[in-house]
Amino acid sequence: GGDARAVPDFYARYCEGSRKKPLMLTETAALYVEGAPFGGKGSEMEIRRNWWKQVYGIHRCEPSVLCGGDLPQLKMINWFDIVKEEAAVDGNVAKWGFTQDTIMTRQFVQDVLGSTWAQLRYVGLNYVYYMKDQLISQQSAESR
Repeated sequence: GGDARAVPDFYARYCEGSRKKPLMLTETAALYVEGAPFGGKGSEMEIRRNWWKQVYGIHRCEPSVLCGGDLPQLKMINWFDIVKEEAAVDGNVAKWGFTQDTIMTRQFVQDVLGSTWAQLRYVGLNYVYYMKDQLISQQSAESR
């Protein structure tokens, strides 16, 4: 945390008013380190899902004061999706993404495709549709 009230409001300055510029998040993710206190007490799924729901504005974002759904000029979100050792977390392996986990990817697909607002801002929508088709095929095969 910290008090950022003295920092100019980038969104207000460039995305609202007369400028109306689109906003792109060039890199975002939710840090998860297995067995480490980084990220709090939530499970990996809880941490990831809460983050993408906040970023994509799928639900209200309390306790955060900022939610993707409150930013209509937010037009594109790029998710940082990698697993690597991070000096910032004492050299532990940090998992930044979610596509390495099929169950988590399916949950992401269901959440994003369940929200029109989120669909419009997801860069990898072709992959999401591919995963949706895979999920439908699997569910169809299981029901036979």
